[in-house]
Amino acid sequence: MLHTDLLIALVRCISAQQVNLRWAATVRQRLAERFGRRHEVGGQIVYSLDPERLSRLTIADVRALQFTTRKAEYVINVALAMVHDGLAIERLREMSDDEVIATITAVRGLGLWSAEWILARTLGRPRVSAGDLGVRKAVGKAYFDGRMPSPDEVRQATADWGSVAALAQELLLHAQHLKTLNAVTSPRAP
Repeated sequence: MLHTDLLIALVRCISAQQVNLRWAATVRQRLAERFGRRHEVGGQIVYSLDPERLSRLTIADVRALQFTTRKAEYVINVALAMVHDGLAIERLREMSDDEVIATITAVRGLGLWSAEWILARTLGRPRVSAGDLGVRKAVGKAYFDGRMPSPDEVRQATADWGSVAALAQELLLHAQHLKTLNAVTSPRAP
């Protein structure tokens, strides 16, 4: 599934760094409920984030939601880059993968993992998020007898996925989430 709202996609990347996904979702929900815009859609309350609004926050504002100091800084940095530097999904769509990576990693707090995630999950490019822990675990089960591969090993193992790389990654992650992805044991020579 593509996450086409760039701000939300980048906040997801930041909030998920080095924590479990449940906690990341909790702090994102707090951010949305406290600083987002409230909407009613089909009888449900949903929230959107506005870069202008987030760019005016202080680190203490975001820290109060239990983001770490660094992650609070990074959320504000992303909003500032969108407001003042023209970071926008429309611009990224026109760029090559290397240009997208350079643009995203120029924002303090966003690295290669975030850039690859945006390429695959927001722009729909055939890219594997090789540095993502979940992707590494899934590829490890599928290709490395359950061993956790390095990001470089993931890139090498998935290099032939070609134009379906993002879809293949999604399917592996989905199977892992459903707990139907088991470690594949390489056949042994007799």
